[in-house]
Amino acid sequence: MKKSIKRIFMKITAVSKRFFEYFKPSKNVIRGATYGVLFVFALLLLSMGLPYFPHAGWLNTSMLIIFIAALAVLSGLLLYLIIHLLSKIPSLFRFAMLAALPVALFCFMNSLNAGLLIFFYLLIFSAFAGGTIWVIAKNDLKLMELRKKIIVFSFGIIGIAGLFAITFWLVHPGSKIEMPEIAALRGDYMPAHINHDDPGEIGTYNVSFLSYGSGKDNTRSEYADDVTIKTNPVDGSFFVDGWEGFAGNLRTKHFGFELDSLPRNAMVWYPEGEGPFPLALIVHGNHLAQKYSDPGYEYLGQLLASRGIILASVDQNFLNGSITNIFKGLRNENDARGWMLLEHLKLWEEWNSDSTNIFFEKVDMKNTSLIGHSRGGEAVAHAALFNELPYYPDNGNVKFDYNFNIRSIAAIAPCDGQYRPSGTSTELEDINYFVLHGSHDADVQSYMGMSQYERISFSDDFEGFKAGLYIYNANHGQFNSLWGRKDGPSPMINLINTGQLMLLEDQQKIAKTFISAFLEVTLKGNDKYASLFKDYRTGIDWLPKTIYLNRFDKGGMQYLCRFNEDFDLTTTTVDGGFIETENLTVWREEMVNMKWGNMGTRAAFIGWNNIENDTLTANYSINFPAKSINTSNNSALFFSLADSGENSNPNPKDDQKDALKNNDAEKETNNDSNEDANNSEKKDQDNEKKPIDFRIKITDSNGETISFKLSDHAYLQPPIKTELAKFSFIQNNPNTEHLYNYFHFPMGKFVDMNKQFSTEEIVKISFVFDQTDDGVIILDHLGFL
Repeated sequence: MKKSIKRIFMKITAVSKRFFEYFKPSKNVIRGATYGVLFVFALLLLSMGLPYFPHAGWLNTSMLIIFIAALAVLSGLLLYLIIHLLSKIPSLFRFAMLAALPVALFCFMNSLNAGLLIFFYLLIFSAFAGGTIWVIAKNDLKLMELRKKIIVFSFGIIGIAGLFAITFWLVHPGSKIEMPEIAALRGDYMPAHINHDDPGEIGTYNVSFLSYGSGKDNTRSEYADDVTIKTNPVDGSFFVDGWEGFAGNLRTKHFGFELDSLPRNAMVWYPEGEGPFPLALIVHGNHLAQKYSDPGYEYLGQLLASRGIILASVDQNFLNGSITNIFKGLRNENDARGWMLLEHLKLWEEWNSDSTNIFFEKVDMKNTSLIGHSRGGEAVAHAALFNELPYYPDNGNVKFDYNFNIRSIAAIAPCDGQYRPSGTSTELEDINYFVLHGSHDADVQSYMGMSQYERISFSDDFEGFKAGLYIYNANHGQFNSLWGRKDGPSPMINLINTGQLMLLEDQQKIAKTFISAFLEVTLKGNDKYASLFKDYRTGIDWLPKTIYLNRFDKGGMQYLCRFNEDFDLTTTTVDGGFIETENLTVWREEMVNMKWGNMGTRAAFIGWNNIENDTLTANYSINFPAKSINTSNNSALFFSLADSGENSNPNPKDDQKDALKNNDAEKETNNDSNEDANNSEKKDQDNEKKPIDFRIKITDSNGETISFKLSDHAYLQPPIKTELAKFSFIQNNPNTEHLYNYFHFPMGKFVDMNKQFSTEEIVKISFVFDQTDDGVIILDHLGFL
């Protein structure tokens, strides 16, 4: 066999050699081809410069052309040198090296830096180890002198040690990191704790479980022989692309159905009792289709059912990325995820009216909610949109007739923009919304749910709310018990420092507390938990210790400033208002950027530097006509605020000069090494970012004022930096983004400061920056409630 293969290889080589000999060009042909290439590309370079001659002059244009030509020559020489060096490498090893490069880049495709570094590392140490092992296996050591044997063994030991080291580094979860200071706990103020039971603890109802589905699932007994209620499939052909061809046939073979017969499968946890009980559906996001995700929300199912809410975890694994994806997978399927939730609600409406069904008159269809994780977190917004529409936005041949009473939607670490109805973003009105996201999410690395948050509006008489919760040290996967601490496949995910994440039980405790409270408020009208979404500290005894950032808006809020109306920095949302400033070093309005894209809203960036401005106090004031909004002793001032983390110095170059002078002075005066270390440590402590505080002054139409500090609610949390990777240089995305926190100040708490002050005649709100020397804040959504 070996001889036959060798003969075939030699024959192919001989034929190839004759072929290339026949077409081999002469030296003059090669020289002419070279001159032709240089001439044509010189003309191309000259044609680029010709339009500049009449305007920039021949000298400037010639210098530009010469510079580009020189750069091209140097680049060519560098590439030539690389190719020349590669040609000196033995051909067999060169083949192995070039074949290994795309493997490394594919395995670490999210980080080019990591892919190249690991490629060269593995190349060197695997070559050392493999070379030594092969020499030993072929008994070549017998022919070597002692000195060469020592060299071979040394390289072998280095290679094996290097491979062991990188394997250990990749497999090791990483290390814990010190949590930044929690600014909300820095001051003396602490809001009253909710005087009610912990919504994240098991309730009083006994819990039962069942599954419903097609009854003939290829791979899962819970949707085949063990199914309690059999359901009919639905046709998803209008909503999904990519279920065709070779990959589509493999998907069909694995799951046992086509795109036009998608099953309606779900796992259900429900309270025992007469009911009727509110209903919530939860849907997973994109994970490996063969690693079923829907059982991963049992922790929520057991909790909610024990507290009198039915939870159905919907199976949409067949819409996920699959090992059957050859060349391509499903595309544009997120609308299908939302649409299928409505098709599940159809079943529940039917069962609630069917006297033969186990859920007959046990479902409160007037109080339903949708919960989604990751892509499912985006899909619940699409479902809420479709629920109100008569037709599918992208195809009027698909008629909708749902109109379920969906009271609320909750998004767990959602993406945004996977589906864009009619080419735009999903906008919703008058629906309760809650989004929670982890700072150390290595999958959806940006707080994308805030974009959907901004696209939800309320009419004046709507009594609901929208809220957000950002959680330090939470990741993407631990919200699903089966996804765990790794937010992606190996080996790529092994670059992430998972050792810094909070424990699974802590992350799920947060999810249970807030999701349960959200459904208690929106489905059961239990307003005792409403304050949790304005200020997490009202439930602090129920929660693990970490940094939480609240975001909150509700119907009936009277906005003075939203900063989206126009490009005039002095205008306000309320008619007749105007903004004036003094001694600011930064003042602009712009889109609020995030790690990925932007939040879809503009805000005011306000900065001050009292040291650079010779201690002149800076302020930012919003003026508006008396009674242009309704205020009283029962009103509260509210706004969303973030620390931008940017430099507030109007002359940033001076900072660099001062830093250089300080370094020179340190070198001259600090000769003792111990003293140097102490000074360096002190300098680090001094440069540590402190939470921002400032004074808020409110003026009435008679000139009477009351004032209080931001820290009377809470200090402003400094920017949260998240180093996801084990080494920062292999992290592609920024390590921080703009994160709002919600502040509110009840007027009744402060009116005793000045008995002459009238809360019904407020005409001015001033931010007076006299508490922190410098900073830049981002202000949005300011008004009275």
